[in-house]
Amino acid sequence: MEAAHAGAFFANASDAEFDAILLRLAATNPSSIPHGTEGKILLNDDGTRNAEGDPDYVKALFNWYLAADNIRKSYTGRPGDSLAVSTWQYGEEPVMPFATAYAAYFENSIREQSLVRESRAGIVYGRGKGGTVREIFQDVEENFGLKDINIFTPMILFDLGGYWNPPKPNSDTIKLDEALANVFSRAYPPGQSGRPALDWPSKCVFETDHQRILDLLNKQAADTQQQFAALVA
Repeated sequence: MEAAHAGAFFANASDAEFDAILLRLAATNPSSIPHGTEGKILLNDDGTRNAEGDPDYVKALFNWYLAADNIRKSYTGRPGDSLAVSTWQYGEEPVMPFATAYAAYFENSIREQSLVRESRAGIVYGRGKGGTVREIFQDVEENFGLKDINIFTPMILFDLGGYWNPPKPNSDTIKLDEALANVFSRAYPPGQSGRPALDWPSKCVFETDHQRILDLLNKQAADTQQQFAALVA
C-alpha cells in the first residue's frame, strides 16, 4: 500500500528522479522492521508501559518514516493526489507518508467495504491474504449481476509469480482463477432473460504487464467519463 501512494505522489516526476527517490527509500527498507512480534507493543491497554516492549521497533519505524518525510518535504515537483485509509486496528500498518489525504474507520470491515465501493475506476490486487481476499470478493459482489459490462469495475490481480493463479496451488499461493470464473459465469449466464452474455473476462484479469494494466484502467476511465457526461446532460 505504501508503494501505491509513493507512485501517486511522484506521478509527475521523471523516471530518473523516481529511481533516485526509490534508492533513498531503500536505505530504510521497511522489511527490516519486525512484524508479528510482541516487542512492538510498547503500551498496555491501560496506557502503562509494556515491560516487554522493544524500543528498537519504534526506532526502526521512526527511521523509515523520517526518510520518507524528508524526501516528501524536499520534493519540488507537483505531487499527485491519493487518499490513505489505513487499517485502524492493526499497528503493523502505519500511516502512509506519501498520501495527500487521510481517513480512518473504527471498524475494519467498514473500511474495506468503503475502499472497494469507492474504487470504481479499477483495483489492482497485489499479494495478500485474509484482508485482500475479502476485498476481492467484496469487489465481486459489487460487480455481480451488472447489466452493462462498461460499469464492471476492472479487477486486476497482479499475478507476479503465479500467486493468484498458480499451476499447482501450495501454501504460498491462493488460487482464484477457477473460483472467480465459477462466480461470474453464474452472474452473467448467456441468454438469461434475453440478456446477452457479458464479456467479464476482459475486466477480470491476471496480469503483470504494466502497459496492459494502464490500458485497461484508462479505457475504464474513458467509459466512466462518458457515462457521467450522459448522466448530467
